[in-house]
Amino acid sequence: MVNGAGAAHGGCIAYLVDNCAGIPLVVLGLLQGINGVGVTQSMQITYHAPALLGTQLLIVSTSVVLGKRVMNARCEVSQFLAG
Repeated sequence: MVNGAGAAHGGCIAYLVDNCAGIPLVVLGLLQGINGVGVTQSMQITYHAPALLGTQLLIVSTSVVLGKRVMNARCEVSQFLAG
């Protein structure tokens, strides 16, 4: 899942974001008694630095809006720094 430079392929990071961004929406929907399951309408991803092979990643997903037809979540992927 790395590119020729030994960094995580951007498509793999996008896959992680796509899957992880939906989790808080599902949980919030369960708490509010509504369906938080949906499909991705659009994604905007900004890459700041490569995640080299062996890097542990921290993924933080937050629900922003849970409407009747449109839901919005924020997902950030960063290097996990222990300690």
